[in-house]
Amino acid sequence: SVISPEGCASILWRTPDEAATAAVAMKMTAPEQQALGVIDIVIPEPGAGAHTDPTETARRIRRVVTEQLDALVRLPLDDLVEARYRRFRTLGPFREVEAPPAPTPERPGIGDRLRNLFDPARRSGLPSIPAGRRDELPARDEV
Repeated sequence: SVISPEGCASILWRTPDEAATAAVAMKMTAPEQQALGVIDIVIPEPGAGAHTDPTETARRIRRVVTEQLDALVRLPLDDLVEARYRRFRTLGPFREVEAPPAPTPERPGIGDRLRNLFDPARRSGLPSIPAGRRDELPARDEV
């Protein structure tokens, strides 16, 4: 991604405090990236992490990179280019999903409030306005 989880959270939730939620949504872990086809192989870290044993980490990286390069060198150039083209073409598609329906406002709209005022026998099915809120202006989305 071109944005950090903190930056993503600041945009989507208007606070960087949701960085952990953003990181989950961004699918940033190695297994998730592998499942998405962004990476081919996850190289396991030694012990408590790569930073705890840099020599072992380098050895593991060297082994995997050497194996992968040896396999690629054996492929005909045209096949290699075609495989690369197909792979990168599959990274672009995405799917849009519909947003869930907006929740019903907890207060009746201005139209219902006026109808109830003029026709008290009318039952709108919406909750009545609490006594303390009857003189309040309608919410922005009610106008």
